[in-house]
Amino acid sequence: MADLFTEKTSKRDYIQILADIVKASRETSNMTKIMRYANVQYYTWVTCIEKLCEKEFLEVIPNDDRRNNSSRTQYKATSKGLAWTKKVETIYDEIDHR
Repeated sequence: MADLFTEKTSKRDYIQILADIVKASRETSNMTKIMRYANVQYYTWVTCIEKLCEKEFLEVIPNDDRRNNSSRTQYKATSKGLAWTKKVETIYDEIDHR
């Protein structure tokens, strides 16, 4: 039982966070769903989303559904982003970082 509280957890680095956001965006989703799935705070989201869109790893899909009074922006991972995520996973698995 004592081991339960002494075990260290490792923090994710910036690249892992970016990859988690892309993975969370495999299906078209809004910001809140992606933030929850990727386990990131709003400040982190804001800094990461610009970089991911700039590198064309995510695409922004505007939602103009006036029937539901919803104008939430949707995000979806691109094939380039998903390929990059697989490379990141391979690298981290090879260096036994996780």
